[in-house]
Amino acid sequence: MDRCRFAFVIGIINVIYYAVSTIVFTAMIIKTELDKKLVASSSPYILSLCCGLIMVSVSILMIVGAAKSRHSFIAPWVLLTGFGLVIGTFYLLIFGYTVPIWELFNYITFIASQSVSCYSIYLFWKDIKNGVYNNDLHIAELSNPPPYVHSSATIRTSYEINDPVL
Repeated sequence: MDRCRFAFVIGIINVIYYAVSTIVFTAMIIKTELDKKLVASSSPYILSLCCGLIMVSVSILMIVGAAKSRHSFIAPWVLLTGFGLVIGTFYLLIFGYTVPIWELFNYITFIASQSVSCYSIYLFWKDIKNGVYNNDLHIAELSNPPPYVHSSATIRTSYEINDPVL
């Protein structure tokens, strides 16, 4: 799969994931605030809600950046996801022994999948930043391949044609 399409897919998956999580955190905040019997504070939910909303907007920005081949639109997603991976890894190393084995497996799977997707989109961002990847050229190559693609072409310059054979 092309890295541009991969960025679209990851961006759409992130938008859906973080949109659903913000809805869940909003419901938890409402439930905590309405039910006075609960002793729990709603401040962790508010922090998670803010982070979810930020990631929704950054994921939408990444989709636009992939469509327009703008590295500055993809950079916030790469930075925030990398920051989240570092925090998640430290959390796993510090508190990993206290969680059940299935939750530990979920953490490890999530960190591994996020690492692969973040690295791939980082390479895409780096290619766009260095000018290696041009979306318009890439689409033109995919839709209009050059003629005689499978034949081997010999390239001659004008001085080779006029030179006498020795």
